[in-house]
Amino acid sequence: EAAVRAGIRPGLALNAALALAPGLKYRPRREDREEAALERLAGWARQFTPEVVLAGDTLLLEIRGSLALFGGLDALHARIRERAGAMGYGVATAVAPTPRAAQWLALGVARGVVPGDGALVPDPANLPRALGRLPVAFLGLDGGTRRRLEAIGARRVADLLRLPRAGLARRYGRFL
Repeated sequence: EAAVRAGIRPGLALNAALALAPGLKYRPRREDREEAALERLAGWARQFTPEVVLAGDTLLLEIRGSLALFGGLDALHARIRERAGAMGYGVATAVAPTPRAAQWLALGVARGVVPGDGALVPDPANLPRALGRLPVAFLGLDGGTRRRLEAIGARRVADLLRLPRAGLARRYGRFL
């Protein structure tokens, strides 16, 4: 929290972070430890659902069948966040009808693009509006495609959603 108050954000170069907060204490990234921690968290998360998947740096939990057991979506969401926090983890959580949408929304929460309360989107009808706030960069597109989209003014997912799907697929590929 102190780093955020000093203006430090994910992806900021270390030199820039030190310029903003000269007394900053930092440690080199240890991806092996991050992976081990995610695996421990995946095992821990199985108390909420048997359907837990590690997807890169994200845990995906299929919770539909667990909602009634834990008092509904809000109660389950609060419990997961609270217990993960008690173990010393800061988590960015999201709920969406598809795993990829949940992953993108959680990334939006982590990067401060989506407020935490705006990341609970169980209804598919609300998904386009929720995803619309996200930058195109969140979609995992190659740099060339992203630059071409930004050149035509498509900087957010909402910009893409306004364009004809067939034309996007023709110009940028079926993935998009």
